[in-house]
Amino acid sequence: MIIDSKSTSSRETESKQFFETTLISAETAGFLLIGDWGDDQNIEHVKKVADAMNIQATARNSSAVIALGDNFYAGGRYDYEGVKAIDDVKFETLWADIYNGSAIESLPWYVVLGNHDWYTNDSNTFEMLYDSSKWQIPDFFYTKRFQIQTSTSLFNASFIFIETDLLFYGYQQGSEAIPANFAKLGWSAANATVEKQLAWIDRALAEANNDQYVFLLGHHPTFTCVSHVLESVNMLSVLELVNKWKISAFVNGHQHSLAYYYTNDNNTLQIQSGAGGTSLALPCAPVNSSAPGKELAQTYGFSHLELSSSAAIFDFVDENSNTVFSASVSPRRPVDVKVNCEFLTSACDSSIHFKRALGDTCANIPAIDGFLCYSNDSAKNSEVLLAVSIGIICVSFVVWKI
Repeated sequence: MIIDSKSTSSRETESKQFFETTLISAETAGFLLIGDWGDDQNIEHVKKVADAMNIQATARNSSAVIALGDNFYAGGRYDYEGVKAIDDVKFETLWADIYNGSAIESLPWYVVLGNHDWYTNDSNTFEMLYDSSKWQIPDFFYTKRFQIQTSTSLFNASFIFIETDLLFYGYQQGSEAIPANFAKLGWSAANATVEKQLAWIDRALAEANNDQYVFLLGHHPTFTCVSHVLESVNMLSVLELVNKWKISAFVNGHQHSLAYYYTNDNNTLQIQSGAGGTSLALPCAPVNSSAPGKELAQTYGFSHLELSSSAAIFDFVDENSNTVFSASVSPRRPVDVKVNCEFLTSACDSSIHFKRALGDTCANIPAIDGFLCYSNDSAKNSEVLLAVSIGIICVSFVVWKI
């Protein structure tokens, strides 16, 4: 496998910071997916999962790890959730010192936040500011595209990482620190933050529409655990976007088990990988109990995604490195749908983006011609072709190099 760290753009006119593609030259590309993992109270199971990940990465030549949130818990030696500083010892004791097998120690981690990462004041900020080339969480919402060059074909896979805590809890639910941390960021109903975040997801999926594989990744479920989905404020709205764009898979943690379900007329997999090391959970039925699929509860483990020109295969692996079940989807085709542009906002809007990620670049995003969208505004119900200033209005992506 050859990974080209030099980025290539899907459109030559686009800003490299916002649209980057990493080239992988191999017959397949592999990714390890782990959620709900950094728990000192269950450190022996955490270590066993890490060892199993290293075994799988050795056999499969994996390219990256994807962390699905709830990265650091209270328990064991630690009496606080998340982290308390950008140099918190947990980054060493629960991450660097654990996932250090020969096949995974140098892999990049693409990270999203979970609710436990918001439970301590400013923990979310400290996790995003942690300085390590392997720890990649450049923004609350960001994208990463891989282009896989095989001996006979070339195909694209987009990974769209989203912050789901506000979408799950709303502005005032969750532990006391969660709404306080939201307020510090200016996330509020008055600022229409939820609507802007949903609009960003819609626009990100539009950008990836021509890719053969599209994965939306966040901490909270849209389908795999009905009790969580129904207690949430807006995760069903995320599910609507998943189904609208017929993506390859939505991937989440939060529920501490391994599961998959075929949904959306078998076009979309719902993947749950939340058994990385914290306390295990009892089974939880999916939103539609008749959806084909499986759940394995009361078992520690992770999942492995293998991409080829013919299929995306998710293998679910326990802490002893046994594959317990698998699920797969074929390459997707573009869908003929449009973005709701009513709440699309500036690339500089902190409702979507972390201030460090913005820098001075967000004002210089070039336009994308020929982007179709619509608005719910009755005065704008007809389709509108946006060809001027669409970069300022609609483009608000951050993509990070591998």
